[in-house]
Amino acid sequence: MMDKKCSKRHCEHICSAFRAIAEDSQSVAGFTGQKLEFPKVVFDLNNEYDRENSVFIPKHGGVYVITASTLFFPGEDVAPQDFVVNLTINVNDEVALAGQNILPKGLFSFDGLGTTVTGILQLKKCDKVEVSANPNINGEVYPSPFFTHFEAARVSSPRHSPHSSAEHTSLNSFQFPSRR
Repeated sequence: MMDKKCSKRHCEHICSAFRAIAEDSQSVAGFTGQKLEFPKVVFDLNNEYDRENSVFIPKHGGVYVITASTLFFPGEDVAPQDFVVNLTINVNDEVALAGQNILPKGLFSFDGLGTTVTGILQLKKCDKVEVSANPNINGEVYPSPFFTHFEAARVSSPRHSPHSSAEHTSLNSFQFPSRR
């Protein structure tokens, strides 16, 4: 049988993870860098995600894998043009990870444009992690549990490791069929 003290210490290293999704469409004005809301918590293993403010605040410092994804649709009143969606993961109001997806004017449609950003970051206890979208046109973020979500998980790491910026960043972007 595992000693409770050992079990607790082990859990401090790996038992931090959450996943939250958008419940409703969110109107986003072009060039605003608007914070996105993810109020529906799918799970939160260590009670570190604030659903009211859509903020992840880790209780322990360490290395975290963080992902944010959106499905953005241009507004119906938008004229065909190059269509760009920038998505950022911000730590303490500073961009820590960023991704971008572009749909050129020649391919413009009112189909949704998905953008995902994921990376591994060294976070400190009580850092504030949020997600923002900054499209170049007006539109809305579509609420889909598969395409519009925010999540993080702490990977096993030493309790007292040096703090650094982004260790790795990758971007996956994709286009989806029209929902109209």
